[in-house]
Amino acid sequence: MEQNIKQAMPYFELGNLYVFNEEDEDGELTIIGKLIAKNESQDTLTFGNQYEIETENFVTDQALDLRISTNKELREATEDEAILFQNAFTLWEKSKEKKSFKIFDKVLVRNSDEHKWRPAIFVQTRKGESPYKYNALLLSTGHVGDFIQCIKYDGNEKMAFTTAPF
Repeated sequence: MEQNIKQAMPYFELGNLYVFNEEDEDGELTIIGKLIAKNESQDTLTFGNQYEIETENFVTDQALDLRISTNKELREATEDEAILFQNAFTLWEKSKEKKSFKIFDKVLVRNSDEHKWRPAIFVQTRKGESPYKYNALLLSTGHVGDFIQCIKYDGNEKMAFTTAPF
C-alpha cells in the first residue's frame, strides 16, 4: 500500500516553479515559488524566491516550507506564470543593483516614469525609508532636489528631456 501512495504523489523537481495558495493576515494569496529543497518523507517542500501574484510582491529573504499533503492546489507553473515570475525577479534584481554615483557625476533624474529626464549634477545618495534616494543639482534651475530615479548621463544622453523608459 505504501508503494501505491508514493506512486500517486507527484514528482517535484528542484529549481522548478510551482504555484500554490497560502493564507496570510490579509487573506489567501496565490504564490509562484522556486523549489529549493524537498523532504517527501516529512511531507514538505521548501521554496526560496516567491512571487505573490495579488500583491505583486517579490520575496527573496525568507524560505517558505509547505506541506505537500495539505496543499491540494499545488501545481507546476504554466509558461505564462513562469514569465510573470521571471519578470518580477528581473525587476527585483534591478532594484537591488547598487548605483555607484560619485559627487559631481553628470546624471539624469526624475521622480516618475511620466516625468521627463532632466540633466543634473549628482550630490549624494539619501538614506532612510523615503523613495527619494538621490540628491542632485538640476542644471536647468540651479536648485538642489531629491529624486526617485537617477541614471548616468554618459551613454543616456538621448534620454534627456524625454520620458523614455530606462
